[in-house]
Amino acid sequence: MLWPVMTPLTLLDVAVLVSFEEAVFRLPLGFAMRQGLSIGKVLCLAGISSVIFGILHGGLDHIPVQGLSGFLDCILFIKCAGGGRSIQKAMVAVVSTHYLYDLALIVFLICSGGLTFRAW
Repeated sequence: MLWPVMTPLTLLDVAVLVSFEEAVFRLPLGFAMRQGLSIGKVLCLAGISSVIFGILHGGLDHIPVQGLSGFLDCILFIKCAGGGRSIQKAMVAVVSTHYLYDLALIVFLICSGGLTFRAW
């Protein structure tokens, strides 16, 4: 969901969207851990979440790349959450990682000429 012209406001939009997206896809894992679900069940939930993440990022063809990316974010979330004790820390980790990935993609697109950036 990239725009042909990026502005500082658009970069803020990306940050808000990343935060919302991570909350939707990772917080259920935190709630599952807090409820005492086994790690196997939490990983199964992570797998389901990742498939949905991939589909919503462009359809079935996007499951291998976006789904894997989503699953890696799930693993990062699970590791940082410490069994559900530190969900805030886990959210900061996955939101930061996702935003930096998206920012790197934007910089790549700008440098390759596929996207322009205007101050305003």
